[in-house]
Amino acid sequence: MYDEILSAFFEVNDELQSEARCGEKNDRCKTNQDCCSGFRCTKFRRCGRR
Repeated sequence: MYDEILSAFFEVNDELQSEARCGEKNDRCKTNQDCCSGFRCTKFRRCGRR
């Protein structure tokens, strides 16, 4: 039971962290995971539209 609660907490926390990173479309990135959904890491290492 505690494992389920912790798992749910970390999933929500990851989601909030990713939303926190989504403020700017030109955020620096290394991989597509560093960008929010709908954006990808461009060759200039900035989050841009897909």
